[in-house]
Amino acid sequence: MMTGHEVWVGGWLGEGVGGVITNYFVVSLAMADMLVALCAMTFNASVELSGRWLFGAFMCNVWNSLDVYFSTASILHLCCISVDR
Repeated sequence: MMTGHEVWVGGWLGEGVGGVITNYFVVSLAMADMLVALCAMTFNASVELSGRWLFGAFMCNVWNSLDVYFSTASILHLCCISVDR
C-alpha cells in the first residue's frame, strides 16, 4: 500500500500532473493515507504484536488523536473526489 502511494506522489511531484483538480485531491488522499499508515497503524501493529500498550498514557492520547484526525482527513478526501466527479 505504501509503495503505491509513494509512487503516485513522486510521479506527481516529478512530472507536475497539475491542472486537473482531481489530481490534487488524489495526491492529497495519498498523503493522508500515508500519514494514517505511518502515524496510526504502526502503533496499532505494536499493540497487536505485543498484546499491550508500550508507549505510556501521553502517547496513547496522541495516537488516538492522530488516528481519528488522519482517518477523517482520508474519508473527507474521498468525499471531495466523489463530489468532484
